[in-house]
Amino acid sequence: MRSLFLIILVLLVAALTGCSGKSGGGPVVPQPQAQVEVDAGVQDAQVEEENYVYTPVGKRDPFRPFFLDIKAVKKEDRGTPLTELETFDIEQLRLTSIISGIEQPMAMVEDPTGKGHTLIVGTPVGKNGGRVARIKRDEVIIEEEFIDSEGKRIVSKVVMRIPEEKINP
Repeated sequence: MRSLFLIILVLLVAALTGCSGKSGGGPVVPQPQAQVEVDAGVQDAQVEEENYVYTPVGKRDPFRPFFLDIKAVKKEDRGTPLTELETFDIEQLRLTSIISGIEQPMAMVEDPTGKGHTLIVGTPVGKNGGRVARIKRDEVIIEEEFIDSEGKRIVSKVVMRIPEEKINP
């Protein structure tokens, strides 16, 4: 086994030293002719590089998620002005109280400016086109619709709860 390894190693070294180009047995290529061909190729590449101008007009940003572009178009097509709650992200809103056990449960959220807003089922909330889907005794569920790059509709649920310090003083 060891002798086989040594034979392969010797053949490999012989092949590599034979291919180094230091032996004088091969055909001689005139050096100036090869230099001219290389220079002509570099000049062609430079000419092509100088003529090409990238224009992003009409192309989508490859770093922006695809569903955001579709969703923005839907909001513009809606034609109705945005409510005050639609100008804030859901994460910026703080759930302060819930009234449940009645026919139409209600909840109250506070925006970053300190202003309170009343929520009922169906109220539009957030920048992503969310709507209040359900108001439970201790939480509010908001559904946001997204469309992925394949055109599939994805519903994302966001749950808002009253902070613990408010429940147990």
